[in-house]
Amino acid sequence: MSHLSTLMHGSTRTEFIAECGDLVEKVAASQSGISGMAIKGGLAAAKKADANVVPKALERILPDVLDALDQRWQDFVESGKEDFGAFLEPHQEEVSDEIMNIADKHVEKVNSAALRKPYNSLHGKATKILNPEVPAFGRVVQKHM
Repeated sequence: MSHLSTLMHGSTRTEFIAECGDLVEKVAASQSGISGMAIKGGLAAAKKADANVVPKALERILPDVLDALDQRWQDFVESGKEDFGAFLEPHQEEVSDEIMNIADKHVEKVNSAALRKPYNSLHGKATKILNPEVPAFGRVVQKHM
């Protein structure tokens, strides 16, 4: 049985990171209201500091996220179900909490206030935004496995 960590090696790595980046951009662009303005502004500020901030951040965080999701992937494969996103949906709060905990650990290591400040100011909204996107992320993972 293959493990999710294989996504970060070989020929699928670049495409997988790019598609995850597209998902991040799409989710950010779809936000509205004051939170949406803050997210879009925070992402723009981070990109101003480093135009490749999204793919670089994903390269750092995805190995840990994939490790955290690997048991769910193994359970999914054994279940015989066909849609990893739908498989994750009943657990989206737990999965988003796991992702946020991993992100928090990575942000603690960042030496750039331009990157930390937007993250910290939006942290409270992040789980709420991330929850409904867990199935979409699961489908991206499955597509590249």
